[in-house]
Amino acid sequence: VVAVSLKKKKQNKNKKELLNEIVQSYHAMFREVLKASFEKQNTSEIAEKASRALFQKYRFHHEMLFEVIAIAGHDPEIKQSLKLEYEKDTKLLEEFIIKQREMGYFKTKIEPNTLAQLNIALYLGMAMKVIMGDDSAEIQRIWSNAIEAMISPGNNNKTQLPTS
Repeated sequence: VVAVSLKKKKQNKNKKELLNEIVQSYHAMFREVLKASFEKQNTSEIAEKASRALFQKYRFHHEMLFEVIAIAGHDPEIKQSLKLEYEKDTKLLEEFIIKQREMGYFKTKIEPNTLAQLNIALYLGMAMKVIMGDDSAEIQRIWSNAIEAMISPGNNNKTQLPTS
């Protein structure tokens, strides 16, 4: 999907413009999947729906993202683009967590920003396992268990990651 879209737009674009489009497209897909999974009320359904889409349907996107992340280490423009998209992802997750907490679904006392960043870190780790060819059922099991552990009432530590 991304590759076809980029081929159509490729006319007269330089490498940085194409890389920025990959970054934006990947993160837009990520947020779209999250929003669709947020329609579910049950946290295990949310985790299941998101994992199916993110880890099976969008495998190619993961490989492209990790390549772009590597390039960003040497390119300030791509690094900035990744940072802006990461902030949008974190904000979306944070807003969802706050809403779920207000509705009484999330009982954890972990700060919403911290929980949002933990979810993104978990997702990137699981995406790496997909790229390495690990068993998808095992990846989904780990994802679901980790999400459940992060939002369960047993997490009473009030922790917050620094925001930049």
